[in-house]
Amino acid sequence: MPGPSFVASGDLSANQFRAVQMSAAASFEVSAITDANAEKPFGIQQDDPDAAGQGVEVCVAGEICKAEYGDTIDEGEYLSCDNSGRLIPAPYETSPATADLYIFAMALEAGAVSEFHYVLVLTPVKASTE
Repeated sequence: MPGPSFVASGDLSANQFRAVQMSAAASFEVSAITDANAEKPFGIQQDDPDAAGQGVEVCVAGEICKAEYGDTIDEGEYLSCDNSGRLIPAPYETSPATADLYIFAMALEAGAVSEFHYVLVLTPVKASTE
C-alpha cells in the first residue's frame, strides 16, 4: 500500500473512521466535518494522526472501508454524514435542515449508532429534495 497522500490540518485522532473534507488552507490537507450542511465530505479517514502535517489515510470514491455509524443503518442504504462526520442515512425529505447534505457512501452492512461497519465510498452528490 502506498504512503499517505493527504495531510492532517490538525489533531484528527478523534476522527478515525469518520468523514473528512478537503481543507481550504493547503493542497492535500484534510479536516474533520463540523457542519454537514455546509461542508462536502470526500472520503473516510482510516487512521488517527494527532498533529497538523502528519499523513492521513483517506478511503475515497470506489474504495471499501470501515466507517462509524451515527444512526441505525440498513445494508444497501445510501449515506450522508452528521456534524461529527459519522455516517447517517441519506435524507430524501424536503426539510431545509437536511437539503444541503451530500450522499457519499453506501452501507455494505447494517448497523447502529457508534458501531463500525464496511461501506463503499461514492463520488459525493447533493441529496435530492424531491
